Amino acid sequence: MFRGTISVADAVASQPDGIGASTGDAARQVILDVRARKIQGWYRIKILSRRPLERLAIEALEQTGKPAATFERLLPWNRFTAYIFVGSSVASLALRLEPCEPGDAVSATLRPISALEFAWLSLKSPFLRYLMLRRPRAFLESFLRPPQSLLVILDLRRPQQFADEGEFYRWWIERRESVAVDKVLAPSPARSMERPPISILMTLHDPHPLYLRKAIESVMRQTTPNWELCIAVGASTGAAAREVLATAAGERRRAALKISEPGGETSAGRNAALALSSTPFALRLDQHDTLAPAAVQAFSEYFGGRSDARLAYSDDDRIDERERRFRPYFKPQFSRELLYSCNYFDRATAYHTDTLKKIGGWRDDFDGAQGYDATLRIIEAIEEAQIGHIPAILYHRREHRHHLRGAVATHPVDPRVIAAAKRALEQHLARRAVDARIEMVADDLLRIRYGRPESQPKVSVIIPFRDRAELLQHCVSSVLAKTTYGNYEIILVDNGSVQPATIDLLKCYRNDARIHVLSQPGAFNYSALNNRAAEYSRADYLCLLNNDTVVITPDWLEDMVGYASQPGVGCVGAKLYYANGRVQHAGIVLDPSAVARHAFLNRARQDPGYFGRLRVASNYSAVTGACLVVKRSIFAAAGGLDEKELPVAFNDVDLCLKVRSLGYRNVVTPFAELFHFESGSRDYENTPEKRLRFAKDMQVMRDRYGADLARDPCYLPHFPGAPGDFVMAVD
Repeated sequence: MFRGTISVADAVASQPDGIGASTGDAARQVILDVRARKIQGWYRIKILSRRPLERLAIEALEQTGKPAATFERLLPWNRFTAYIFVGSSVASLALRLEPCEPGDAVSATLRPISALEFAWLSLKSPFLRYLMLRRPRAFLESFLRPPQSLLVILDLRRPQQFADEGEFYRWWIERRESVAVDKVLAPSPARSMERPPISILMTLHDPHPLYLRKAIESVMRQTTPNWELCIAVGASTGAAAREVLATAAGERRRAALKISEPGGETSAGRNAALALSSTPFALRLDQHDTLAPAAVQAFSEYFGGRSDARLAYSDDDRIDERERRFRPYFKPQFSRELLYSCNYFDRATAYHTDTLKKIGGWRDDFDGAQGYDATLRIIEAIEEAQIGHIPAILYHRREHRHHLRGAVATHPVDPRVIAAAKRALEQHLARRAVDARIEMVADDLLRIRYGRPESQPKVSVIIPFRDRAELLQHCVSSVLAKTTYGNYEIILVDNGSVQPATIDLLKCYRNDARIHVLSQPGAFNYSALNNRAAEYSRADYLCLLNNDTVVITPDWLEDMVGYASQPGVGCVGAKLYYANGRVQHAGIVLDPSAVARHAFLNRARQDPGYFGRLRVASNYSAVTGACLVVKRSIFAAAGGLDEKELPVAFNDVDLCLKVRSLGYRNVVTPFAELFHFESGSRDYENTPEKRLRFAKDMQVMRDRYGADLARDPCYLPHFPGAPGDFVMAVD
């Protein structure tokens, strides 16, 4: 097994395909023959340089030279340490650093890690310690046979990248779930003494007797008697299932059990169950699903503390035939764009009974997606503030061969269900007088294409720059050549360019009526440069665009303007990729330690993300200013970018939070795709002075937003380990 130090500085400067982009500075790479050097398994890697580095890329290559996996990271310092796993399918490793001039003293040290050392290091992780002691075989498999060919782990205390998801969830249930439930049940001064009762609505259509009994038992075992069970029985219900009902009726120890016929799985059956309800709120339970013991209490506590609440939904998971729980779905606070992409509320939803009855209950025309249709009609009748999320898993959805409806991604989705969901969203948008076309993305995910107004609103595409003519030319050329949106102009904001190549390029642009050049010399102040262009603009919309971006999808601008034109929408962000095709930006998550982190950083372009989040539009607290569209009037109302206290860093996050405070929601659309060669338009924070300024900017944000940085409503409270990862915390 290889052990030693490799000189990187002596390697040839080059830029191979697929390992990232140089922003103009020198780069060095070294190719390691993994098999010849016997590099396989776990290693501790340490990279040291005499001067600050800026970017690191590690790529695993197959025998053919085809990339198998890539790790890329910005490094605004002179060292990097991590744990690295190299699988048996890897033939060579490409290690690339930039900048790295000839003669720079840069070294990379690889030290193998034994199973014993791995076990010792794992004691620092609560999850790995649990796995090692309770499930030693699974622990050894996580060390010896990770599924990936290349893994780079910055901290073994956070091993989510290579451990089995099921193991994580079992650990979370045992060690963390009770904490989450206790938190939602904790007394609050805002809650009234009233705890409204909840109706549990069930409809029966040829139920399996065993799972029907388990469903009813989950209701009978609730931690509060504050419920009634209303069951509409379909004609297909067999004798064994009816016997289960008779037994339950004889054991109604706590509350009323009401049974109605006819019923069934259709909307008529649901409405028959609803007609039996005598409580202010109703929660539907599928005939084979189960409720968590504290489900009724949690919903009752929630509604008791919010007298104006009309709808609440909780997290949920799946349960198999052996009662094993898996596939937890932790959800954000209300996200309109995510709901328009999929019914993420799903079955774990409680409705205000009178409101549900007032809209007509469930409709037969939407069987298979009647719950989605009802939810869309309810949110038309209530305010967004009346919709709430309970961050606890209160509903267990059965997955087995007897399940008749509600297939998950592992099973084919019924085309009739897809058509019904699409039709429900189309009618919802039509009732709101929104011109839009609905398309399927994948499985049961939806995309909205908003219609173009006859007179397209004008967009000013603002691109600040200083020299770097090759970057600017690539950016502008991609906008001009690929953009299908017609009514736009480009405002180039020149921050004191002096290089002849840049001057010549600007002369070429003088003859293009779509391009305007503003001269703004002086110290680099990203906020001020964009603010001056916004003042110059007379367009309806502004598009802030970095000069180190390149357009991929031709309809990027019309998609972003489509979202930005919707009522209640503020800033709209795009999906950006590094040069190697991995995600650089897909939304920004707030973080009290780092202020902000990019969601799904370094994920593959085709990665669906957490429950499809990388495939559909959804809401985030902030989006990057590298590609951001906003109404000019909203930009002005928010005071533009903060050019006094945030001239370089976090000004885009600050803008988004100011826009949010005005009552708007921010959106990321994955259908607007661009490359982003990050920070090609400015220097890195790689000097003491720049690091001091960066630290000052972080403190400005902490002082300005305080505890809000730890309470991101668009992220998930059970994933606090490294915000943006969308993986459960195990610390």
